Amino acid sequence: MVGKADRGDYILCQLTSQSYNDDGIEIDPSKDVTAGKLRGTSYAKPLKLFTANERVIKGVIGRLSGEKLDSIVGKIVVAIRTGN
Repeated sequence: MVGKADRGDYILCQLTSQSYNDDGIEIDPSKDVTAGKLRGTSYAKPLKLFTANERVIKGVIGRLSGEKLDSIVGKIVVAIRTGN
């Protein structure tokens, strides 16, 4: 979750196991996840945002460290400000 919108909606970004050699931010489960767990190295795609209502979210698989979340949000902010 990147942020909370109104009326029970959350702002989310895509998470994948594939790096694709682009804008993905690597998430190392041993150092970037503070609660829960990921099966392996994953990549947050901060330029692939979407919203979902809490009714369709089945659960939480983990929580990112504050530093890693700040890195993802920072990339989103740069993209919005610069259009890239």
